[in-house]
Amino acid sequence: MGMRLIRYFLLLRLLPLFIVVLYPTLLFAAVAFVREGHNDSSAATTLTITVTVDAGNDVVIFFTGSGATTTITSVLDNNSVAYTSLDVAGDNITTHKLWAYGLVNAPAATSIIVTYSQAAVSNGMALVYSGVSSFGNEAENTNTSSTNPTVSVTTQDNNNFVACGMPDATGGGTHTAQNGTIRLNAYNLNQASSQMTGVDNTAASPGSVTCSFTTASAVNFTAIGIELRDEVVSSGVRRRIIFQ
Repeated sequence: MGMRLIRYFLLLRLLPLFIVVLYPTLLFAAVAFVREGHNDSSAATTLTITVTVDAGNDVVIFFTGSGATTTITSVLDNNSVAYTSLDVAGDNITTHKLWAYGLVNAPAATSIIVTYSQAAVSNGMALVYSGVSSFGNEAENTNTSSTNPTVSVTTQDNNNFVACGMPDATGGGTHTAQNGTIRLNAYNLNQASSQMTGVDNTAASPGSVTCSFTTASAVNFTAIGIELRDEVVSSGVRRRIIFQ
């Protein structure tokens, strides 16, 4: 019996002692730009933005409509699914009035229809993304005369995106990206009152993220930036072995 204890003790001395530490991990699906769609109108009570939305995509919509008393009646996709109001800026008196709507994990659609309270000159854009868990912070900016339209949003997580709608009065021509990627550049086709530009940007760490561009001449602009937060797709347990 005594020899058995001695042999057992020697065996333990030869084997490394280790501790297994378990700790939770989170896996994230990175936010990614998918596509954009746009349209404008010279005078109507609805604006149909043609865009392909795949099931599970995340969509941010920016649009302008003339008239100081103009309001939005509804924002629906072609299957009558409602989009949610996110922000508004400007007043249609000194600067364009700009609305932002959105939907996370949207169903499949082929168009989004914005309905106004009265006939308006309108311009709209849909920016489609994947990997968004929720909409976060937002920010607004307006200026009656600038060659550097800009808006900055403080993000809350690593690798979050900021999607920005930045319409201006027609006359500044096409724009040059300064901070971020231009997804739609100075669009106007059916009217001559406003042109729509879409920009997005991202940062590896939380902080101020800016969307901006430069124009050939000073423009009157309105801008809204919406934070797109990273999506947690799964969680698990990671094992770490510590040898003593």
